[in-house]
Amino acid sequence: MSMHGAVDMVINNAGVATGLTFEELEISCDFEWIFSINYMGVVYTSKAFSTFLRKQQSTTALVNT
Repeated sequence: MSMHGAVDMVINNAGVATGLTFEELEISCDFEWIFSINYMGVVYTSKAFSTFLRKQQSTTALVNT
């Protein structure tokens, strides 16, 4: 972070879809792939930046959409 200064805000805005209907999706691959990106991507990013956000003396934000 020293190269760019501080982290004041992180916005998690990511997601994927397959174009398949609910009935066509397979739990063992499709749902696990979607969940790993749409949910765990937010978790990993939040975890990675939470330390930097807490260290700031100014107001910070973690936004999940």
